[in-house]
Amino acid sequence: MGFCSALIVMFMASFGVVLTVEYCTLCAFDSCIESHACLDEDLLNATGCISFWISYNGNLNLSYAGCWEPSFGSCEELIEYEQLQGFDAVCSICYNDNCNVGYFLAPLTKNTVQTKLLDSSDCGQIGFEGSDKLNSHLGSLRLRAALDDKRGYSLDIIFREIKWNKAHLRLSQENEMDLSICKVYSRAHDAAQVSISEAIDSCFNFEHYNSSVNYLLDFMAELDTDILYKNLVFNFPNVANFGNDTPLQNRAIFCSVDISSNYDIYLNIQALPLMYNVTYYKVEVFKIKGGSNILLDVRMLKAGLEPELSFEFITYNDEGYYFFQISAVNDICPEDACLKSISATIYIRRRYPPLVIGIVGASFLIPCILFMFHMWNRRNQPVDKNEEAQSTIYLVYSQTPEKHYLIVKALEKSLKNLAKVQIVSNISEASHIIYICGTHIFQPDPIVHKHLVIEANRAISSVEILVVCLPYSTKEMPPYLKKCLRFNLMEDFEKLIHLFCCDVDFSSHTQYGELDAQVKAAQIHTEPKKIILNMPVIIVTEQSDTEPEPKEADVLL
Repeated sequence: MGFCSALIVMFMASFGVVLTVEYCTLCAFDSCIESHACLDEDLLNATGCISFWISYNGNLNLSYAGCWEPSFGSCEELIEYEQLQGFDAVCSICYNDNCNVGYFLAPLTKNTVQTKLLDSSDCGQIGFEGSDKLNSHLGSLRLRAALDDKRGYSLDIIFREIKWNKAHLRLSQENEMDLSICKVYSRAHDAAQVSISEAIDSCFNFEHYNSSVNYLLDFMAELDTDILYKNLVFNFPNVANFGNDTPLQNRAIFCSVDISSNYDIYLNIQALPLMYNVTYYKVEVFKIKGGSNILLDVRMLKAGLEPELSFEFITYNDEGYYFFQISAVNDICPEDACLKSISATIYIRRRYPPLVIGIVGASFLIPCILFMFHMWNRRNQPVDKNEEAQSTIYLVYSQTPEKHYLIVKALEKSLKNLAKVQIVSNISEASHIIYICGTHIFQPDPIVHKHLVIEANRAISSVEILVVCLPYSTKEMPPYLKKCLRFNLMEDFEKLIHLFCCDVDFSSHTQYGELDAQVKAAQIHTEPKKIILNMPVIIVTEQSDTEPEPKEADVLL
């Protein structure tokens, strides 16, 4: 796996023109020297490459990318000269002896992003251990794969809405951490208040890639005490099926899987070029069980103008191996007719490993005693009557069909914002469990099912189980839920909300309006039509005293 890096930053300058500045590296410098013939007699002293833009009144007047030698002057001197003439200018110089430093000067001096390679010892000292539950909104990242001139793969890492001031990145092969590549990105401390809309670290070269190998990307960004953590897994399709000259029937699709969380994982799909006229992307989710591939879910994602599509799948922390299949659909290539690209296979571990009590069991007694002492003190403290514990809710629902899934998500937002409750991802942490009936009866995963059965059959339970029915919901439900409190949406929405928060006025809230509109639309779409049957009419002829029974000539019309 070869490596080079050229950081490109897209931004809107103060004069309203979108510019691109390339941060150099060794490979960028070498290509510059070769392409601009820096070794000619006139430029024997060239020691770097320069990119220079001049603008006046919002119009780009001049751009230059070529060789640089010390006699040209520094970026500061060149920009100062142009500003004295009334021009705006942006300059970047790549030096032969320091290709990991980029200059991003006036008028956006504070938006400088510098990148530096780390050796293996420094890389080993960085702990890429994080939790998606602690993530702050410091930006996002996505991957973009392309073919280079040597028919190998190059990978761009695109950062969006950068708010962090320092970040670390590690790229490695699965089970080959010794071959990892580590980089550090940094900005001026006071520059973090200014967001950069997009930055591209281009490129990581994979000259000798292996389509059967998984690659891991760990990313951790910081801003003061806030942290953003991402963990992506991806592989490369066969290069013979990835070129844009490949027919759609044989065209492979690049994707990555975000496994920052065990509970829900995200499939990120790199959209095909617009020339393919893709209308949908079919996504199939499989779990490997007993040597067989079990189909868990199927979705059709509508193609658009966005360069990437994302699909969320909830694993419920169910241990096992998962993978996705992606295929394109359009008028020429109908469903299941195009090549199916297979994502990297990922392994979901149990969130909480089983507790093993052994010789070290004695060390467990000390925190238990301290905890009991703490709880005894807390029970004897005066309780503030105005302070109420926040209710925690665990939602049990089917992810199909898609309209039902969207309504569940809208209900989840309404509960959080209107009822002021907390949605938890672990059923054992919930004070209330809401079972949402869908279009068909469904079976939750074994852990949730067992918990529901136990709590529903308890004489006295610390968890309250509620059942929410929608206009299109099936009348069937698991027998152990028949004694639970039931709510019909949207008829009983007020009762449901007031169960958690008595003084909320939700009638004018936008989220209530959105949920009501989605439920009504789904009701109209799924409401059965009234069917009028043409039943036969029986006509009985007049009967005489001598003919007590109808004649065979009597007919049914």
